[in-house]
Amino acid sequence: MKRGDLPRRLDKYLRDSGRFSLQEARKAILQGLVSRQEMVESDARRIPETDPSAFVLPSDIVFFEGAPLRPRASHSTYLLNKPPGVTSTLADPRGKHDLSYYTKEMAPGTFPIGRLDRATTGLLLLTTDGDLSSSILRPEKKVGKEYWLWLDAPQEQVTPWLERFEKGVPIRQGIARASRAEWLTGGDAYSEISLTLFSGMNRQIRKMCHFAGLHLQHLHRKKIAQLELGQLQPGQFRELTLEEERRLWDDLGGEAQVYRRRLEHLKKESQTKDIAHPSRQRLERWLRSLT
Repeated sequence: MKRGDLPRRLDKYLRDSGRFSLQEARKAILQGLVSRQEMVESDARRIPETDPSAFVLPSDIVFFEGAPLRPRASHSTYLLNKPPGVTSTLADPRGKHDLSYYTKEMAPGTFPIGRLDRATTGLLLLTTDGDLSSSILRPEKKVGKEYWLWLDAPQEQVTPWLERFEKGVPIRQGIARASRAEWLTGGDAYSEISLTLFSGMNRQIRKMCHFAGLHLQHLHRKKIAQLELGQLQPGQFRELTLEEERRLWDDLGGEAQVYRRRLEHLKKESQTKDIAHPSRQRLERWLRSLT
């Protein structure tokens, strides 16, 4: 059995159809626009669904405004060279330049994996695959993200901090550290260094530099896992090849571990949350059928 054959929350099922964002899916469900057909003793029964957390079983058919929906057959993942001045969201409430300018040319339902702040440039992954996104963002996966920094400071001022960055420096959210800090080049008034992070906090690198009294002129993400920008110019993007996706999943421990993790989560869901709810009773019966 593949991860796509597991029961899924209704809102995520709608999102995976490629027609909705997660927020749009929840809104449609709460507005009563979604129904679900299930099999009861060999008879099909259509029922309305207004609970976004209800589970859709593999044998169910979901309808939006009377038309059947199916999750997409395959996912797409893109590599974007984010230029400066772009907000890493699909819609900026203040009307600033955001990722919707690029996603309109990508597969429906594409969203960013993590964020880069407006001033930071470089590699940003976008995908339709929620499992891939959550796997990359899980700290225990130790997915390396390599950054290039231009500092307005000479080498003798910067190099003493490289070891400190690896050991960790205090910022408001806690201790921030780089898994690797490396000197690249520099001159009398500037330095170029590389920092690699396995996990990160909001504006972590900028706060680390501020703590060290180092003025960060520019921050650029060069690499995620084995993925690099190559010849992509700022504002350009491309879809990952099947081989690149395979290597990325290998770095994450393989797709099979996603299936196992989701199955364990479903077991906990069936036992600990609203046990009397019909949706969770159906989920529990489905899980028992696996044994």
